[in-house]
Amino acid sequence: MIMAEVAIKLFIQEPGPVQFGSHYLRIVAFFYPFLGINFILNGTVRAAGAMYQVLILNIISFWVLRYPLTYLCSELLGETGIAFGMGISFVISSLFAFLYYRYGKWREKKLFQNKEDSQKTRENRDEN
Repeated sequence: MIMAEVAIKLFIQEPGPVQFGSHYLRIVAFFYPFLGINFILNGTVRAAGAMYQVLILNIISFWVLRYPLTYLCSELLGETGIAFGMGISFVISSLFAFLYYRYGKWREKKLFQNKEDSQKTRENRDEN
C-alpha cells in the first residue's frame, strides 16, 4: 500500500505508531483480497438461506483461526506477526468458505415453497 503512512497520519502523528501502522497496513493489504472472497462466498450462501452454516464458519474464522493465529504469529514474529496472523487467517477462512460454497448442501435450502408444497401444507393444516 503506497499511501499507508499518509493514511495513518490522518489519525495519529507520533512516529512509533505511524511506523507500526504503516508496516501493518502494507502487510495486511496483501491479504485483503482473501477477505473479500470470504465475504462474497459467505454472502451468497447466506442469501440462499444457509445462515447458521455461515455463522459456524464465522465463529471458526474468529475463535479457532484469527485469534490463535494472531497470538501465535505475534509470539514468533513480534509486532509484525499480528499482521501475518490476521492475513493467514483471511486465507484459511476464504478456503473454508470456498469449500463450503463448492461442496456444502446450501443449494438444497428452499426459501420459497412451490405451489404443490403450499397446497400440501394447507391440506395438512386443514386436517388438524
